[in-house]
Amino acid sequence: MDPDKGLVGLSWNSLREAWFSEHAGKLIVINYDLLAREPNKVMTRLYEALDEAPFKHDFNHIIFDDVSYDADLGMPGLHHVRPKVELQERTTCLPPDLFSKYKDTSFWANPKLNLRNVSIL
Repeated sequence: MDPDKGLVGLSWNSLREAWFSEHAGKLIVINYDLLAREPNKVMTRLYEALDEAPFKHDFNHIIFDDVSYDADLGMPGLHHVRPKVELQERTTCLPPDLFSKYKDTSFWANPKLNLRNVSIL
C-alpha cells in the first residue's frame, strides 16, 4: 500500500489525487461488479459518456494475457483474462485484519466525497 511505489498503493493514491483534483470532472469510473455482470450495458453507457460511436464487443470470447509484464512484476498470471466476461463471486484472500483496515477506504463509493461530480458507470 506504499503510495509512492507500492503495487496497489501507488494506483490507489493516484486515483485519489485525480478524484479530488480540479480535473476530476473528466474522470469516468467504472464499477467492476456492474461491468462483470452487465458488460454490454456498461459499455453502452461508456460510449455515450465519451460521445463516441458504439463498438460491438463479444463478451464471450476475450483474449488477453501479458506474460512478460507479469513476469517482470514477479506475479505470473496477474493479467491473464478469462475468455468470458462474467462476475465470479469469491471471498477475499486477504487476512481479516488487512481486509478490515481497508474496507472503508473506497472513497468513490461515498456520494458525499464526489465533490467534483465524477461520472460513475
